[in-house]
Amino acid sequence: IVSGKWTDPYTGTVFTDPAKLDIDHMIPLSYAAQHGGQAWDSKKKEKYANDMSYGNHLIAASAGANRAKSDQGPSEWKPSNTAYHCEYAVNWITVSKNYDLTVAEADVAALKQMLATC
Repeated sequence: IVSGKWTDPYTGTVFTDPAKLDIDHMIPLSYAAQHGGQAWDSKKKEKYANDMSYGNHLIAASAGANRAKSDQGPSEWKPSNTAYHCEYAVNWITVSKNYDLTVAEADVAALKQMLATC
């Protein structure tokens, strides 16, 4: 992709330069590995890494926001765009259920807080 217009849901910023975007996993790869994914075979790990069957599993996000998020769960990192908190929590929960991932207690509390904005 060389041109287009993308809105980073994490920040609400609009981008026209794809070089300023990363493709982010809603639940970071290392978080998934630490919460059930370590037991997956290589085929399921590859599926998780590339899964586009759920539209909010892989997200075009600003490189800065993606790198700030890193491998953190919702108790440690939330999108600066508070209008996205509800959708972020719903997406996080959906992906975790789709892949039978566990969610840390502190992250459950943070997701409940974000769901309260719905």
